[in-house]
Amino acid sequence: MAKVAVEGLERDIVPIICKILEHGKHQVCYSHESPLLKVKSSTINDIVNSNPDLTIICNARGYIKFLKDYSQITDIPSLVLTGGGPEFEEKAAKYTKNVMAVPFNLKDFYDKISSILNVDGKRRVR
Repeated sequence: MAKVAVEGLERDIVPIICKILEHGKHQVCYSHESPLLKVKSSTINDIVNSNPDLTIICNARGYIKFLKDYSQITDIPSLVLTGGGPEFEEKAAKYTKNVMAVPFNLKDFYDKISSILNVDGKRRVR
């Protein structure tokens, strides 16, 4: 069972993603909703301290600076969920190769998580 951290803006998406993860038999070790465009720098430390195998970041539009900082501080893989269109997908892709546009198919979501956690056929779970 993979441990997953979920960070997002206050828009009810974080609890939904957490339920989807739990349904897929993943353990949510951290979840947090930040006020619109006010992501605290301490949030990255909180995520890292929760020791996740993967961090899911929702609503990437407000998280470009966060993604940059996150990618420089830790090697914990991230999956960015964005509905901001190709412009935001491109910006997020500068900091992670794992970007999914919403809405998405649940099977595709679970498959993406599996592919992130399986590196060279080895399960990347701490």
